[in-house]
Amino acid sequence: GSTVLFFESRYPDTMESLVRRYGGSPMAAPSMRELPLVAGPEHAQFVASLRAGQLDTLVVLTGVGFRALVEVVAGLISAEEFAGCLRGLQIVTRGPKSTAALKPLGLRPSLEASEPYTWRQVLETLLASGDLAGRQVAVQQYGVRQQGLFDALEGAGAAVREVGVYRWDLPEDTGPLERSIGAIVAGKVDMALFTAGPQLDQLLRLARRLGAEQDLRAALPDLVVGSIGASCSEALIGLGVTPDFESERGKMGAFVKAAALYWAERSESSG
Repeated sequence: GSTVLFFESRYPDTMESLVRRYGGSPMAAPSMRELPLVAGPEHAQFVASLRAGQLDTLVVLTGVGFRALVEVVAGLISAEEFAGCLRGLQIVTRGPKSTAALKPLGLRPSLEASEPYTWRQVLETLLASGDLAGRQVAVQQYGVRQQGLFDALEGAGAAVREVGVYRWDLPEDTGPLERSIGAIVAGKVDMALFTAGPQLDQLLRLARRLGAEQDLRAALPDLVVGSIGASCSEALIGLGVTPDFESERGKMGAFVKAAALYWAERSESSG
């Protein structure tokens, strides 16, 4: 019986079906699109450093991002040579999706971060692996710079290089997202589900453009806010929104099920 707003852009139809399955009224507002980068000076320098054996560690933060990196550098280095260069590095992955993305190149991670797979677990894994002083660490980014990870690695004495592969932007059609802002401010939304931290960043960005950010921020605490996992929650909190609940498993089906259970328990306790 609740009105459930979600900002999923890759699989909005799946999200809508799941919300309906659990009895909610879905409101889809795709919030962002990926703009892949073309090979630029930073990528040429990254490839040159690989060939020269000047890098010690590669941190793979997302599976999608690593696959995009392979495509971005394809015009600079063959897949075979790229894989050969990476075999000489310590490769650290943030989670199962990052690890799986290495397999097409015949690669395996040297180290895998533990759950809940945030940059903090990546950092802990790296720090536990030995002294980072003087190590040359390349970090594959995924649209949002993990400043906390960069600062901590540099604080431990590592030389950190960012390797970008895409950036986030607003969707070409911002109509649904604009309407979602109006619905939140008007009190017509019961629950908002975030499947990625940058979704809130884009929502606030559009609200700022419309002159509605203050009203939006004032209305958000009246909603039940759900997060798909720890990394998403950390991003939301960083933008001033604390989730009411977080899915224990970072899968869309499990997330919507957790939302339904949370809503049912909330309704029962308030009734």
